Amino acid sequence: NLSVTRWKQAYQLLASRNQIPEGKHSGKLQNIFAQGFRSRLASSWIMINHGNNAILRSSVLNRSQWNLVEVRLCLQNLFETIISISLNSSAVKILAFHSDEVNGDELLTSNFRCLAINGQLQPPIDPTKPRQSSVVLNPLDFTVISFSVYCPTSIESEPDFLTMIDKFFVQVETLHTQHSMSLAMISHTIIWNMYTTLPSGVVLLKERPMVSAV
Repeated sequence: NLSVTRWKQAYQLLASRNQIPEGKHSGKLQNIFAQGFRSRLASSWIMINHGNNAILRSSVLNRSQWNLVEVRLCLQNLFETIISISLNSSAVKILAFHSDEVNGDELLTSNFRCLAINGQLQPPIDPTKPRQSSVVLNPLDFTVISFSVYCPTSIESEPDFLTMIDKFFVQVETLHTQHSMSLAMISHTIIWNMYTTLPSGVVLLKERPMVSAV
């Protein structure tokens, strides 16, 4: 357990930096598209699993055609005791800017799973065992959670998807109390500057040295 002095020092350092922890599927080499911080609760960051190109793949949900993107959430516990996050659609709410193609401007999510805890990869899901329902984090622990987001078929590329989002909301539980964290998106200019569009119309993610936060 952390002593009071060590806890205060660690909390003050993390709160002042609000930097994503280093580990598998997290760290400074990742592209961060949204982040949030709630004092004495948690910090969180949003990434996506980039494909070979930035074009979204198609999928079917509830007999409807959608385009699909894998989003990753990194969550770090800044509370004095354990916190937990559910591995289902109640954990994350994604609000889009107004669209006639999205019911209530909220995007659908599914396929939640824990990829890593404290930088260490977690074993793949075993279909013969009960699915993990939540992730529990001790103070200063962090996790990376993956989930699918369904977009209208008119949203064809990663930057299209990212710039249609207004905010993310993450639900965290402490001692049987639910807390909502708001994550703000980075600017559309920065998002589009991370990608390049070829004459053919294909959209590609730039190499990181080429990215400039203009």
